[in-house]
Amino acid sequence: MFTRADMSPETREVLNSVVDDLYGNLVARIAEARKKSPEEVRDIIDRGPFTAAQALQAGLVDELRFEDEVWTAMSSRLGGAPKKVSIGAYAGVPAGSVGLQGKSRIALVVAEGDIVRGDSNDSGSGETTLTSYGFDKVLSRVANDSGIKGAIVRIDSPGGEVTASDEIWRQMNLLSKKKPTVVSMSDVAASGGYYMAMTGDPIVAYPGTLTGSIGVVYGKPNLHGLYDKLGVTQNSIERGKHADIDSDYTPLSPEERAILRQGIDESYRDFVAKVAAARHRKFDDIEPLAQGRVWLGSQAAARGLVDQLGGLDAALDLVKKKAGIPAGERVTVEAYPEPTSILDLLMRRSSPQDLLQARLASLFGGMPFHAWMKGGYLRLMPYWVDAR
Repeated sequence: MFTRADMSPETREVLNSVVDDLYGNLVARIAEARKKSPEEVRDIIDRGPFTAAQALQAGLVDELRFEDEVWTAMSSRLGGAPKKVSIGAYAGVPAGSVGLQGKSRIALVVAEGDIVRGDSNDSGSGETTLTSYGFDKVLSRVANDSGIKGAIVRIDSPGGEVTASDEIWRQMNLLSKKKPTVVSMSDVAASGGYYMAMTGDPIVAYPGTLTGSIGVVYGKPNLHGLYDKLGVTQNSIERGKHADIDSDYTPLSPEERAILRQGIDESYRDFVAKVAAARHRKFDDIEPLAQGRVWLGSQAAARGLVDQLGGLDAALDLVKKKAGIPAGERVTVEAYPEPTSILDLLMRRSSPQDLLQARLASLFGGMPFHAWMKGGYLRLMPYWVDAR
């Protein structure tokens, strides 16, 4: 995306494969629910978008009603007016009061965001970043809690920094040695997000989860021309022949390119080897599935990169089985890290740099642009797929 004006043949092949599967799944689900053939559904989609009346005529909806009419019909069917409950009140209902608590505790560890190293003040999984420093603390706390019988690690990350991914991978493996563990993949668990799941534990993904992307990329912008247009110059003093290898003001020399390529190849082989070990496969079996390619969960399952298709319910069944908990027994699921309080949200401040990085990320299709600006090796998806 930074070196071409159009898609490469390889990128077009992968994205066509992803979109074909996503679209096929969409058509199949609508056809099943609306009791139509896939051909009829494809024809309806090609005639859209629709007004409400047109959607009714096409058989996509059953009735057209205003909200008050829906509540009236619901009251009639229930024999009385239903009580409206706010989301806040609903969330505040104790699990035990509705029979959802059990004697065994299962940790649900949420790993969400772009993977970065972070610092000592990080709490782990945040709104946009997954910091290795904070998330490792969360994993360690779960591993050392004797009352927790098992753990589900829920991943929603396109990857990020190599060093941070390595640190999380290490702590994930330590957790796996202490607790029965299952990995549950959400919207995306690719590159570093897939790497951190390589513990040898069962992996559950949705059919549409973006996963795999077993690859390494190095980002180094050269903005010298832009600085010239702005009338800005940089002067630096270095010691060491390659001290400015990550500078955004100088190009790479042939020697520096060779050094970086050697590092990328080494990191890539390590990634493939870890996947092969965790999936109990040979290196040569995994490498053709790697090369940075993104797979959907359904495609990954067919190729042995994930174990089962499903959501949190399937992951919970698996972790209960691993922990020796009877299938029909209720358990208490505890979320980690703990939800952010209102006070934390109010005290959190976004710096101008954070706002600029968010804007740049939106311009580059959701890619974490700040990761490229920092230099270094990245385990990051090579492109973003918007499934809207």
